[in-house]
Amino acid sequence: MATAVGHALVGFVLFRQPITAIVAAGFVNAIQPPFYAAEPNFDRIATFWFLLFSPVLLLLGQITNRAVNNADAHTLELVGRYLMVIGALGSVVLPVSGNWVLIALGVVVLRAAAGVRDL
Repeated sequence: MATAVGHALVGFVLFRQPITAIVAAGFVNAIQPPFYAAEPNFDRIATFWFLLFSPVLLLLGQITNRAVNNADAHTLELVGRYLMVIGALGSVVLPVSGNWVLIALGVVVLRAAAGVRDL
């Protein structure tokens, strides 16, 4: 969950200008994707998708915490594997990024699954 908060904070710092433009445009329909607009705002599109990942990470953190509390090794293994695969693919496509953190989180979650199985 800390990664989710960090991701959002980084997004607000890196994408200050597009966020300001989205708000100035009235927020509703302020992004206008390529299939919709003659002049798409790719910076706003990137901002949206970057920031959208933060609540998804928060949700995964909450699911993981619940799985640890319930000794649910199956869910922990599932989350851990997905994090590692997404992190690995993301790191290959975009090596200079935070995708490596997903791999590390995946390892931590898989270790938690192993610890739950040992109980």
